[in-house]
Amino acid sequence: MFKLKYFVLILLTFMYVYNIPFSFLPFGTAKLVTVLSLPIFCFYILKNRLPFFKHREILVVLLVILFLLIYSLIIAVVINNTYDFNVIYAILLFIFEHLFGSFIILLIMKNIRIFNFDSIVKLLIHVIFLQAILVILMLIFPEFKDFSFSILQDDRTSLSERYAGFRGLGYATSVTYDFSVIQSVGLLLLCAQITKIKSKKQILVSIVMFFSILVSVLVSGRTGWIGIIMAIFLLAIQLCSSKKALQNFLKLILISAIIIPIFSFGYMSFAPSSLKNSVSNDIIPFAFEMFINLKENGNLETDSSDVLKTMYFNIDLQTFLFGDGYYVDPSDSSKYYRETDAGIMREILYYGILGSLIFYFLYIYIFVTLMVKFKRRKLNTYFVLAFLMFVYYFLVQIKGDFLLGSNMGIKVLLLIYVGGLSLKYKNRQEV
Repeated sequence: MFKLKYFVLILLTFMYVYNIPFSFLPFGTAKLVTVLSLPIFCFYILKNRLPFFKHREILVVLLVILFLLIYSLIIAVVINNTYDFNVIYAILLFIFEHLFGSFIILLIMKNIRIFNFDSIVKLLIHVIFLQAILVILMLIFPEFKDFSFSILQDDRTSLSERYAGFRGLGYATSVTYDFSVIQSVGLLLLCAQITKIKSKKQILVSIVMFFSILVSVLVSGRTGWIGIIMAIFLLAIQLCSSKKALQNFLKLILISAIIIPIFSFGYMSFAPSSLKNSVSNDIIPFAFEMFINLKENGNLETDSSDVLKTMYFNIDLQTFLFGDGYYVDPSDSSKYYRETDAGIMREILYYGILGSLIFYFLYIYIFVTLMVKFKRRKLNTYFVLAFLMFVYYFLVQIKGDFLLGSNMGIKVLLLIYVGGLSLKYKNRQEV
C-alpha cells in the first residue's frame, strides 16, 4: 500500500513540477493538481493544522511578493501606462500555483509518513528520473515521440525538425534550456545522496538514474553543463570529507566499469542505424559544441552564447531607473520586449533597477535562509547543495528570465525551501 501511495505521489509531483500541457486539458497539469487539492488545503486551514505558515520565513516571502506585486502594478499602470500584466501574472502564479502547490505536495508526504527532508530530495530525483525515461523513450522510438507530440498542446515539430528530431522531447511546458537546468539539478540531488547508498541494488539504481538524467540534459540544452559541472564539484567535496562517500563512489565506479561496456555492446549491436547516425552526427556535435570549439579555435562558446551577447545593450537612465513597463513587445505579444531573451535585461526593461533589486532580494532571502538552516543543523552537504543551486539559478538568469518564467525551476526550489524549513531530517521510512 505504501509503494502505491508513493507512486501516486511521484505522478502528482511530476504533474505539478513539469506542468504538462496536454491537448485534452484546458490548462496545464500543475493547475489541475492545485485546483483539485484546494479542498484538502481548506480543510487544513480550518483545522489550523497547516505547519508551513508557522515559519516566519514563509511570511517574509509572502510580504516581499506582495510588495513586488504592488510595485509592478504601479510600474505597469501608473508610471508607464502600458497595462502589460505578464509580470503580474507570473507573480500571482508564484503564490497561488508554485507556493501553494508545494504546500500540497508536502502535506501529502506528511500523510503517508515520509515527512523528512531526505525524502523530498529522493522524491525530486525520482520525478526527474521519470522525465528522463520519457525523453529517452521519445528519442529511441519515433512512434512514441509522434504520439507524445499529438497529445501535447504546444507545437514542438518545428523545434524538433531544426535539431534533427532530438530536441523538444519530454512531457513539460518548456523543453529547452530551463528544462536542461532542472534535469541537471537532478544530478546535483543524486550526488548529494551518495552517502545514503546502503546496498548494491541502490548502487545499480543510482548509476541507471545518473546516466538516464545525464542523457536528458545533453539532448535538451547546453546550459545544463553548468549543473553537470556543479554536480561533479559537489561529489568531489563529499569524497574529500566523507569516508562513506568515497567507499560508495568506488563501488559506483566498479559497477559502472561492468555496466558501461555491456550497454555499449548492446547499443552498437542492436540500436537502429538512424539512432546511431543521429547520436554521432547531431546530438554529440550539439551537446559538446563548446568543447569542440575550444579544441578547434580556442573559444569556449556556442552559437547561442554568441547571440546572447547581442541581447545586452545600452539603455537610457529613465529606463534603467523605472523601466518601460513592457515585458512583451506591444506590437507582437509572441516576442519579448526589444527582442531580448536575457533575463537580467528583461527585468530592468520592465520595472527598472529598483524593481529588479526587490525581485532578486526575494531569491537571495530564500537561498540564504535555507543555507542558514542547513548550517545550524550541521547538514554540510545540503548547505553546499543550496549554495550551488543559488549560484546556478542566478547564472542561468543571465541567459533567460529563469527566476520569473521557469515554473519548473521555481517549484523545485520551493519544495526544497519549504521542506528545508519545516521537515525533520532523519528518515522514518526508506523509499
